[in-house]
Amino acid sequence: MDTSTKHSIFERIKKAYPELSDARARVARFIVDHWDEVAFMSAAKVGEIVGVSETVVIRLAEALGYEGFSEMQSELQEKVRRKLDAIMVRRLDSTPDPSDESAVIEQSRQRDRDAVDCVFRLNSQDSLVSAASMILAAAQIYIVGLRASSAPAQFLAHNLSQMLGNAHCLSLADDSLFDQMRHVKPQDLVIAITFSRYSVFTFQAVRMAKARGVKVLAITDDVLAPVARLADKVLLAKTSGPSFGLSHTGTLALINAILEIIVHLDRNRVRKSLEDMEEMLNTYHPGINAGKFQL
Repeated sequence: MDTSTKHSIFERIKKAYPELSDARARVARFIVDHWDEVAFMSAAKVGEIVGVSETVVIRLAEALGYEGFSEMQSELQEKVRRKLDAIMVRRLDSTPDPSDESAVIEQSRQRDRDAVDCVFRLNSQDSLVSAASMILAAAQIYIVGLRASSAPAQFLAHNLSQMLGNAHCLSLADDSLFDQMRHVKPQDLVIAITFSRYSVFTFQAVRMAKARGVKVLAITDDVLAPVARLADKVLLAKTSGPSFGLSHTGTLALINAILEIIVHLDRNRVRKSLEDMEEMLNTYHPGINAGKFQL
């Protein structure tokens, strides 16, 4: 069905909403609130999050005049593409064009410097030490950072895994995020990294953690962000970046500070973990020129 001449999905939902069953209405409300996430979810995943069956999600799409969930999702994906294009163009147009390449480099350098300075204005020394202590006290550490937040999440998980040996980076691949979250226990720690627009999956992972009595450390850009309102500890970083996107310079500076404090607080534990890693590499991968881990 060609939907180009039809009403948009939001107009369809508005028109149909008064007549929808409770289950379908909840799905419709979720689509309105998280349409850019639904654009890349399966019908089964939408149903799981909302608390209804996959069939209810598919029937809603049909009730809205689509041939099925896939056609409705295609419209949402096109909306995401148009929105991203508009945002990038708007950011590009709103940024003054430097006079030459040297000015571009200077602008980038100054932006990164400001991002790092901002991190240490927003987060006190006590906050950073407290966050590091939470990490050291955890039996297992589960790090959730999706979409644009996946890079800092993987960076943090990689370093903590080497330093402490108990860190895991969760992803959406094959539904592993929620599968692995089933195993969290009260003595563990979930670190949620998310920035505007906030990932609904990260928020759901935090909700699951809190329901299981697990402490949550949030790294985000606003104390009123959805994950921040549920977290036991919140650290802030700003992500203003190039004219067409975001920058995690501040986020990585924040993570580096936490890692340094962890070494300071428990150097012996970190040293032992790194020595174990080095011994394993020498035993099972002797060809690698890893050198010596140093603290």
